[in-house]
Amino acid sequence: MRNTFSKKITQYADKGEDFTILSADLGYSVFDDFRKKYPEKFFNAGIAENTMVGVAAGLAMAGKKVFIYSISKFLANKCFEHIREDICYHDVPVVMVGTGSGFSYGQAGHSHYSNEDIGCLRAIPGLTIVSPIDPTELEVLLDQSLTYPHPVYFRLGKNGEQCFSKKLNLKIGQAYYLEKEKDIALITHGNIIDEVAKARDLLKKDGFNVSIISSPTIKPLDKKFFEELMRDHANLYVIEEHSEIGGLGDALAYLGAKKIAVKDEAFYKCGDPHYLRKMSGLNAEAIYLRVKKETSLKMMSAVSKNL
Repeated sequence: MRNTFSKKITQYADKGEDFTILSADLGYSVFDDFRKKYPEKFFNAGIAENTMVGVAAGLAMAGKKVFIYSISKFLANKCFEHIREDICYHDVPVVMVGTGSGFSYGQAGHSHYSNEDIGCLRAIPGLTIVSPIDPTELEVLLDQSLTYPHPVYFRLGKNGEQCFSKKLNLKIGQAYYLEKEKDIALITHGNIIDEVAKARDLLKKDGFNVSIISSPTIKPLDKKFFEELMRDHANLYVIEEHSEIGGLGDALAYLGAKKIAVKDEAFYKCGDPHYLRKMSGLNAEAIYLRVKKETSLKMMSAVSKNL
């Protein structure tokens, strides 16, 4: 998705949009073409994420549209105070783009895992949080960010994501069905969608009716959609490559949704994202086995009560 972001901002510049991009000493390969065409729009803040956030806030207060780009772990965790005080307190429309969410930088180890960013940032008043599942969602929602009047945080994967959604009439703040059935609802966001889709296929082979819901906006939540979803589905699961605390699962817990997420404990293993998902119970087979077991037991219990 980071290549999609680079492509989109180049298109914006080609159309004459007035904006500035700040990077914390990364993204050079991603932005090579952009920097050559528009060197006056790209600034490197160095390994100083907090400074980058402060500069972005100042530029936005002066009337500039600003994008900031960094690894999501370093942007959300290191810059919490500056995002809260400099950007959100003043409600300036800075677009914060965090790449490498979840286990995307798995080989780099625990220091680069980004499984607490939503939990940190959801608590900040006035901040919109967006976590697209694929490049198609990103393109649609990024277009809206150009005129979005409030600060927004985009949580992206690293690269190579498949497209699961089609051309969308989607707005920031909306959730929607990728596939609509009855009984089981698998609700997700971000780059875990590939595992969710595989788990759906396994469940369908066993005869379960499964809906898949994408909620690219984590905050504000599409409450009306989810209230209707709860009425239509007896079993709701929120699957996210994020801590079980503070993410979309927590936001939807009042609906009775169950969380399939990263456990609230230190995680010392390293490896590629597929291995780390397996170790965390977030791969397709683990999702399938848990949903199948719990749903089957619930269905058996309901049958026995009617005997």
